[in-house]
Amino acid sequence: ATSFAAAAQIDVASRKYRYYLVLCGARCKLAGAAGGRCLLPHLVRESIFMSRLNEKPANPARCHSGFTTIELVVVIVMMGILAAVVAPRMDLLTGFDERGFHDQLKASLQYARKAAVAARHPVCVGITSGAGTAAKVAFSIDPVDPDSVVTINCTMALVLPAPPRGCVAGSVCAPSGVTLGLGSGSASSFAFGALGRPVDMSKTAVGTVTFTIAGSGAFTLAVQSETGMVQ
Repeated sequence: ATSFAAAAQIDVASRKYRYYLVLCGARCKLAGAAGGRCLLPHLVRESIFMSRLNEKPANPARCHSGFTTIELVVVIVMMGILAAVVAPRMDLLTGFDERGFHDQLKASLQYARKAAVAARHPVCVGITSGAGTAAKVAFSIDPVDPDSVVTINCTMALVLPAPPRGCVAGSVCAPSGVTLGLGSGSASSFAFGALGRPVDMSKTAVGTVTFTIAGSGAFTLAVQSETGMVQ
């Protein structure tokens, strides 16, 4: 489109200059008849200039910009090399699984504590250490009046607000590549009492329970012994 516009402009200019030459020629004839001078050299220069403008280029293809076939092939080959070598090393999900599991487990522990306080029934927490989906934290509730029993016996799965995928009801499972463990001295099972504090099955207070979550990164969670707060 650009080349056609340029050609049109040149054609218009050529017509104007030709009209100008005709007028100048007529003036030269009149000047000669009157004994004056005629500016023939100037007219010759103008005619030469216009003839060069009207000349077509030897190679019209050079007037169009673009890529050659060789350039396109080189670019495609380079893109293929980058896709095969560089892309696999760009792990954009590194650390996301660990952080996601950490946040999900923290929210579930906080919900279990609040449920125990609101219902005034113990909510049990059972931890299975390990790697991948084999590692999980199960939540269940004791439906029996806690004042009428001495030992906590949780037989009903706690319905979590956001059921996790690929895990049984009332449980939170670790994703693939993530390891769940317990800190030194932490109990593998405990219950949130009616006051929200962690206790064992005989309603005796337990120490702080620490969860360790490891993968490409490391995170920890702690259930405080005095308050049951999850941090």
